[in-house]
Amino acid sequence: MRTRAALALTGAFLFTPALALAQEQPGCPPGGWFCEPTEPPPAAPEDDGAQAPEPGARPSPPMMVYEPPPYHPPPPPKKKRRWTRKWGLNLHLEGALMGGGENRHDDSGMAGLGFGFRYRPIPHFAFEAGLDFLGGVDWQGNDRRETALLLNAMVFVNPRDAVQFYMLGGFGFSGATVTPRDQYGEPVDEYQDHYSYFGGQLGAGLEFRVTRRISLNVDLIGFVRGRTDDDARLYPEFTDPETGRTTNSSGGGLMRGGITFYW
Repeated sequence: MRTRAALALTGAFLFTPALALAQEQPGCPPGGWFCEPTEPPPAAPEDDGAQAPEPGARPSPPMMVYEPPPYHPPPPPKKKRRWTRKWGLNLHLEGALMGGGENRHDDSGMAGLGFGFRYRPIPHFAFEAGLDFLGGVDWQGNDRRETALLLNAMVFVNPRDAVQFYMLGGFGFSGATVTPRDQYGEPVDEYQDHYSYFGGQLGAGLEFRVTRRISLNVDLIGFVRGRTDDDARLYPEFTDPETGRTTNSSGGGLMRGGITFYW
């Protein structure tokens, strides 16, 4: 009996330090006899707003974010140049168109040059006053020199284009010095005649804009005129050799090509 009591007291004495050690270890529950060292639980991830996927759920596909290209504003519209009144100087070469016929002289042909001052108040319209000088052999085979003052109004159909179509019309005054030829084809100066004319002309042409201030042009003009000098009734200019009819009316054409300087 005494032996059992002694064994019990000895066991209690031996296990008391172990019990105290178990109580001192962190993580052991109060009153626990034995406590095995355990790993601390892993720290929970910080909550960034995303929820962990549920077990068995499929992961969501990646999202594509579209970023529009940088915006570049369109360039400002070009300012239209305002039309201003223009003056111009036209220089041109020209040839006379006399038509055909049995009585036309084989050597007939006239050419010359001229210039004109142009005033263009609006894009579609212009006035032009010009002088033309021509010389050569006329329809009857006589030497002829002519000077003409032409006053024209010009209408430009498409004034904004590089190639502009225009029509012109007006009236003109002209004077001619005619020297007949003898049977040998030599001019006879002592029989010179001086004529004056008044008439009208109508034509059309093209103007090619090279720069803002320079353009080239080509046109065709037809005219009809009659004599106005004092000798017109007594000495008519034309006589039909077959019928003997006389007239002081005539017509023809001018083919011109030149250049215009605007300012």
